[in-house]
Amino acid sequence: MKTNGGMAEVTGGPSAHAKDVIDQGLLTIGAANMLLNEFRTTLMPHCPFMIISPQTTVETMRRDKPFLLLTVLTAALHDNMPLQRKLEKQVKKVISDCMIFDGSVSFEILQGLLVHLSCWLLYIVQLQQLSEKITLVSSQQVPEAQNTFSFKHYYRELKSDLNLYRANLPFLLTESQILFMQFYTVEMYLCQITLFDHKPGAEALPHESSFQIEVLRMGLTAAKTLLDFYVHLPLGYDVKFHNVGWVQLGFAATLACKLVVAASEPSVHPHTADLSSALDISNTLKQCIVRVQALITSAMDDSGDRDVFFHYEKRLKRVQWWFESRMISGPNNEYSHQDVQLAQGINSSAEKASHCVDSLQPSLNDSANYFHWPGFFPDTAIDDMYIDWMAQTTSFD
Repeated sequence: MKTNGGMAEVTGGPSAHAKDVIDQGLLTIGAANMLLNEFRTTLMPHCPFMIISPQTTVETMRRDKPFLLLTVLTAALHDNMPLQRKLEKQVKKVISDCMIFDGSVSFEILQGLLVHLSCWLLYIVQLQQLSEKITLVSSQQVPEAQNTFSFKHYYRELKSDLNLYRANLPFLLTESQILFMQFYTVEMYLCQITLFDHKPGAEALPHESSFQIEVLRMGLTAAKTLLDFYVHLPLGYDVKFHNVGWVQLGFAATLACKLVVAASEPSVHPHTADLSSALDISNTLKQCIVRVQALITSAMDDSGDRDVFFHYEKRLKRVQWWFESRMISGPNNEYSHQDVQLAQGINSSAEKASHCVDSLQPSLNDSANYFHWPGFFPDTAIDDMYIDWMAQTTSFD
């Protein structure tokens, strides 16, 4: 788990003088062997490149592969965040010392790096499991969740799970772009499920209820965090984004607009004005569009089609148009003929891709399922955009 700077000498062989985590009193031999067994049982199936035989003990690894042992023990400490973070710092120090002062990289260092990196995959899987749990307990999936008390309970339990997940990470969320974007997307998804996917048969709360305001504020905060992250990236950096990242940004921009319109309801506005103002979604959308425009090229494929960023910009502009028209007309106006035209104008290929919408996307099959928030019963235009992101961004990978 932890090691001092001398551990960097493992690139040339084991160091007889380096103090490891057991020497430092952070772990006993018995505890270290339990963690080694935990790694074999729980984590090794996710690390096919790293097979540690049952005969291998902590004692032999301390002697022969101290850095690999450090990374194994660090990975296995997933249920002890404070100690794992201490060991995480030592792993980083060994890596930096190796790269800066030695320059040579042994097979053991490579093995340790692979184990260390595989831990990130584990955290991604854990976060995905939380998003799937949100889907399972949503009002669309669990009939008893239509009871107001039960629904509040589910929300608070899921929010607590997300807070605990973040608190137990052995690193800052900002250190992983993938986890950062996914975490705040999941928070926004929980907000979408809670505010807008509630069936009409459920017990209705007044729109200014403290519970709904609490959820709305959480969603607005998550939207600002995620979209601020994007607009402050160096220009051109986003060309490296994978498909999931673009889908998450599209979902965030769309839901952010929906949240701001909901927050403009007169009875709610006094409780959300500070966050809506900080989010400044109108200006944020403009910045997002400008960034995407910088990625568009004039190139065309054999069929005469433009690049994916050209199409992404068009979809952001649709979201922008929807938001600006809603704010001009007011949040309480009924679903307009213009919204119908917008919905019909969205590429019909979205229907073919609807089966691809994963657990981070809202349930959009029946407009009658939406909660009666002002201005959102029904609103096919904005809701169809969620599926449209999935349908039109498959070529980012």
